[in-house]
Amino acid sequence: MIDKILEANKEYSLFSGVKNITVAVSGGADSVALLHALNSIKDDFGFSLTVAHYNHGIRGEEADRDMVFVGRFASSLGLPFVTEKGDAPGYSVKKGVSLETAARDLRYDFLNRVNTGVIATAHNANDNAETVIFNMARGASLNGVCGIPPKRDNIIRPLIFCDRETIEKYCRQNGLPFVTDSTNLLDDCSRNIIRHKVIPVLAEINPACIENVSKMCRNLNKDAAFLDSQAEAEFRKRIKNSKLTVKDFSQLPENIAKRIIILFFKHIFGVLPDMYHIERIYDVIIGRIPKTSVSRDKSAVCKNGCLFFDDAQRKDRTFSTEINRFTYEDFRKLKNVHDLLSINAVDCDKIIGDVRLIEKSGSDTVKLVGRGVTKTVKQLMTEKKIPLEYRKNLPIIADDGGIVWIYGIGVAERVKTDKSTKVVLYFNSRLL
Repeated sequence: MIDKILEANKEYSLFSGVKNITVAVSGGADSVALLHALNSIKDDFGFSLTVAHYNHGIRGEEADRDMVFVGRFASSLGLPFVTEKGDAPGYSVKKGVSLETAARDLRYDFLNRVNTGVIATAHNANDNAETVIFNMARGASLNGVCGIPPKRDNIIRPLIFCDRETIEKYCRQNGLPFVTDSTNLLDDCSRNIIRHKVIPVLAEINPACIENVSKMCRNLNKDAAFLDSQAEAEFRKRIKNSKLTVKDFSQLPENIAKRIIILFFKHIFGVLPDMYHIERIYDVIIGRIPKTSVSRDKSAVCKNGCLFFDDAQRKDRTFSTEINRFTYEDFRKLKNVHDLLSINAVDCDKIIGDVRLIEKSGSDTVKLVGRGVTKTVKQLMTEKKIPLEYRKNLPIIADDGGIVWIYGIGVAERVKTDKSTKVVLYFNSRLL
């Protein structure tokens, strides 16, 4: 395993100029093996180690057990230990993000606050393959199938060439204890399903699938690096303060042009844009649309051969909403009853109390027909790409049990019509 770490260092200069490494240790086999391995080579490279553990406040006593375990393991190696306990479930509700996103945000915030050099995480070749498969399943560009970067900003991933089997073997050979996160054993999220079901099937097709995905990512990263360098050079020619010259932009290869958009967006806002905004900004530049909203108060606009982000001057749109009552037989005679962009229907007998229009709240949740999962209104609006100017006044109907219907998105599973439905409530909205 250490050979793989040294190979990653040789290819990506992980330890070059590094004086201190803050090692993120959860207590699992991967992070325990990483810490032990780095401790065994630290004198050869001249860096010191700090052990960091974040308790997300998700798993109760089990999480507290892990925190104690990591502290004792760090002490056994004579290494400094820092820890902190947070509230990922509360943060998730407050910010309207998934629990996984909340946990990651809080963890990296903690790591960056305690870090004095670089941060080492225990992402390995299996994690990399899972990420690639997940990105492919939801639709990804070249960067999406390049996998987890071995080095980015102040984060290094020394185990990126090591598969899980090699890591567990290293733990056995060195008598290293570790703990198991019980949530990793459940098929309750996409990553765990890929880990427990998809990867084993791929391994039946080719036992070397993890290694081969790793090789593919290394090759694709080289391609991506070349394209990035070309885009960076072109970007430097075109950037001037807060504007980007877009003369002859349509003559650039599209993959270079969109990389320039990414660089410009990050230059202005300090974060990377999502694929939707990249496509929309590109459409603005080549003249397909006049402008596009990129945040609550900014729009991408092209004037006099330059792209810039102007104050959006957003005017919230308003709607008219009607609620009609039909027998199920009469309802079935209507045209376009399944048009989710404007109308929907629910079973009247499944309504709890009275129905009413409510104001949007990003933290309100609903389980839609056919979705199988509960999501916040904010998440659903983002997924459906509802324009910002529609969101404040988007019609939402609720009863005493919660949300029943959201315009342009759909109806709640609990009130859907079926063969037993006798009376239908029929919603119809239009823009004013």
